[in-house]
Amino acid sequence: MVPKLKLGLMISSKEMPMGAYPDRNTRPIVDKLIEMSYRYAEIHLTCGEDELVGIDALLVMYVDEGNPIYVAQALSDTRIPVLLWSVRGDDEQAPLFRHAQRGAMAAAAQLDLSECTFTYVENCSVDDLIFRSAFRYFTESALLMKVVGYSDLHGRGYRFETKYVKYEKLMETMESLCGMAAKGRFVMRHPSDEFMLLFNFSDYYGPLPKPGETVTLLSSAIRDGELRLFCYEVPVVDGPRSLGPHLWMQVRRWPAIETRVEAGIYPMSMNVCKGKHAVAIRNFCTYTGCIFDGLK
Repeated sequence: MVPKLKLGLMISSKEMPMGAYPDRNTRPIVDKLIEMSYRYAEIHLTCGEDELVGIDALLVMYVDEGNPIYVAQALSDTRIPVLLWSVRGDDEQAPLFRHAQRGAMAAAAQLDLSECTFTYVENCSVDDLIFRSAFRYFTESALLMKVVGYSDLHGRGYRFETKYVKYEKLMETMESLCGMAAKGRFVMRHPSDEFMLLFNFSDYYGPLPKPGETVTLLSSAIRDGELRLFCYEVPVVDGPRSLGPHLWMQVRRWPAIETRVEAGIYPMSMNVCKGKHAVAIRNFCTYTGCIFDGLK
């Protein structure tokens, strides 16, 4: 069972850079954010630096130019995931939020100077697909951070066994999020399609993704004392029947995967997760210091 993410919402404006309460213009946006996040997160309004205590992640929502220096100062000492977003209104609201993008870009520059890790989503409305995707990936990576933690994931001073335990916890969390994080290996190529490969599961007998859906391949390795996470999104395709639980996948980057396995970087077995999770894993690596080894 994945715990609820305590997601802070900071509405940064020129009058109240550290967080304003929703007004008649921003209340509909906040209501939609609550609706989008109900499954995995509880939104808490943060209206001051003291209210960041106990927050697992923070969404900074710019409605005008705000005061980016105050925001950077407040976040400089925190290690929680941060998502910067400037609101873009519809035709009727456009004049209200016309300076929001300038404020978010200035805040990003200040956070860079403060060496604060953050994620940025371009200027868009709450109903845009680009924001909904970015918000989902952000909450997913923040949940991984909350459950797995990141103090033991990189650096030469930690035991290798500890890092592998953390990876197993990462897979358990992914299974709770997407319903599947099963282990297996590629066993053969399709006789007439060099990129179509058969993947057999070792101990998974639950429902499998259908042809046309996307899965994410995940694996881990420790090289030079650093934890590497391999990630690759591939489509499921229809293929001949085979014994045991299996999937046919269109793996166009198979030579790159094969090279990594033959070089001993990753084991032959991999985890398969339902859905697209590469962006969330990449964000997770950004905050934890792991090495992201992703293929496109």
